[in-house]
Amino acid sequence: MIRSLPALVVLMVVRFGAQGAQTDGEISGTIYDNAATPIAGVRITLVDDATRAEAIAYTDAKGLYRLTGVGPRSYTLRASRQTFGEVTKPGLRLGPGAKIRIDLELPPAARSEEHT
Repeated sequence: MIRSLPALVVLMVVRFGAQGAQTDGEISGTIYDNAATPIAGVRITLVDDATRAEAIAYTDAKGLYRLTGVGPRSYTLRASRQTFGEVTKPGLRLGPGAKIRIDLELPPAARSEEHT
């Protein structure tokens, strides 16, 4: 499902596997620059480590993102935007119905980071 929202926000919800609503979780957070200012338009990619299936979301004007319908698995989260570097957070393990918050700082374009 694709929903258009104001301020450059597009949220694409992808269901990973055949889990029902009772097992689906959520990953959300805020993306900041190195001055702690929220960044709009950051591409958030959630990759299922087993199947390589992807879910994509973009941050809104307040730097917020949300990925729903996330099944209990292991994932890698990536955040990137032109003029900024990329941040990768591998090894995220979600249990059934888990809701986790991951706030990240995007580095300037010359750097990329991996968070463990």
